[in-house]
Amino acid sequence: LVTAPAGMVAIEAGCFVMGSPEGEGDLYEKPLHQVVHARYAIGANLVTNKEFARFLSEHGNACEHADGSFPCYDCEDSDARIACASDFTVQAACQSAPDGPRGQSCDAHPVVEVSWYGADAYCRWAGGRLPSEAEWERAAHGPGGEQCETWRRFPWGNDCPTEFRHRFFDGDYLRAECQEPAWGRTTSRLNCVERDCFDGYSWTSPTGAFPAGATPDGIFDLLGNVGQWVADRHHMTYSGAPVDGSAWTEGGRGRVRRGTSFYHAGSMSRGAYRVYDAPKNTFDFVGFRCAMSLDP
Repeated sequence: LVTAPAGMVAIEAGCFVMGSPEGEGDLYEKPLHQVVHARYAIGANLVTNKEFARFLSEHGNACEHADGSFPCYDCEDSDARIACASDFTVQAACQSAPDGPRGQSCDAHPVVEVSWYGADAYCRWAGGRLPSEAEWERAAHGPGGEQCETWRRFPWGNDCPTEFRHRFFDGDYLRAECQEPAWGRTTSRLNCVERDCFDGYSWTSPTGAFPAGATPDGIFDLLGNVGQWVADRHHMTYSGAPVDGSAWTEGGRGRVRRGTSFYHAGSMSRGAYRVYDAPKNTFDFVGFRCAMSLDP
């Protein structure tokens, strides 16, 4: 078997349950359905500023696509951490933990202000591709078990952690079993809005900074830190979606962002969470990770 490249995790071929059950989540996350996928690899970590700066240095900031030519990266945004006018130098000091050392380098923080076109071009430049939405969610939900019926709410398991606080949404959005105290700075499973997680970061955190929130496969930051571009176009429901793990690139609109960012409340940080966005848009809370197919 082909092994996963360094920095990536191999996901064996199998089946998993995709979406959210009735009574939880949005219409976009339904219906709950089974997906049988081939073997693939996905990045253990988000792509960092340092890695993306190298891409920009070699590739330039014009990303060509069938849609047209678009900036890969929003150099002009005040939240950009890569200085395009200075040979794509990464900013020396990112926001660090309020109680931590100042002047923390932005190198290891996930890249933000990157368009879908930039994420797609980077992954192809790096020898891979963006993950399909199903591949991303399999990484977040885990395998479906022998009967393909096992479903998990979070990357670290199905049960709400005892640190979860749930007071900003009603019980229909995320069931009331998540009504628990706030997370502590040393126990947080992800980087999310300070009033929920108290994780110590007011913006992005270095990739892999919350090992308690990693999947059993060893994949970090699927929830929290930054939302993540995937390959698929966005559809209002999963009705008609591929069930073989491939990207849904026909019809629909825009592209899909998966996962939650540091702006989101902990109670929104579910593995099934998904939203639509225009592929040319960039944000200070959206990044990506790469994937690749592996021989069976």
